[in-house]
Amino acid sequence: LGDIEITEDEKNLYTVNLNDKMLYRVPVVNAATPTFTATDIDRFSMPTPSGCATADVRPFGLGVQDGTLYAGMVCTAQSTQLAGDLHAYVYSFNGTSFGQQPVLDFPLNYTRGCADQVPNNPGCSDPNSANKKADWNPWVSTFEGLLVKSRTANLNTRVPIYPQPQLSDIEFASGYMIVGLRDRNGDMFGNGTGDPRDNGN
Repeated sequence: LGDIEITEDEKNLYTVNLNDKMLYRVPVVNAATPTFTATDIDRFSMPTPSGCATADVRPFGLGVQDGTLYAGMVCTAQSTQLAGDLHAYVYSFNGTSFGQQPVLDFPLNYTRGCADQVPNNPGCSDPNSANKKADWNPWVSTFEGLLVKSRTANLNTRVPIYPQPQLSDIEFASGYMIVGLRDRNGDMFGNGTGDPRDNGN
């Protein structure tokens, strides 16, 4: 599951299924309606932004404001492997259907600073700084592909660096929409974790 939100009237819970890329609405159980069945759960197809291959659309983040649900997604550029195709979108949902056009969209091929810092050398200022840039990259579909593309801050310790964007949350404050972006690479690697291919490394 991706993000989870409850409506302001506390009657429905929404979530994104990351596997089938659909929005699910589940009625909130309370004393007046203590039970529900699977038939009470609704699901809705998510929009496919113009110019993005259907397979590259990855929804995740949700937010609720003034009775409207907002759903965020990225175009992963997985099929083209072109950073210029990376894009983020937010669509509104009125409880029945999504708006035809996004309420927010922006490219993700901007400069982001450092993904890793070594002691006594902050800010990507060392000679290997190009290997540590945090700029977003197109998604890859296999662990082997990730290792091939991954930048390493230190070849001796193999710190895999390959930031991949997810639009993971949407919040509102003082009339502003706040969009949370998360690095998929952090879901694929961890400090001191073993090789998922079980080859002893």
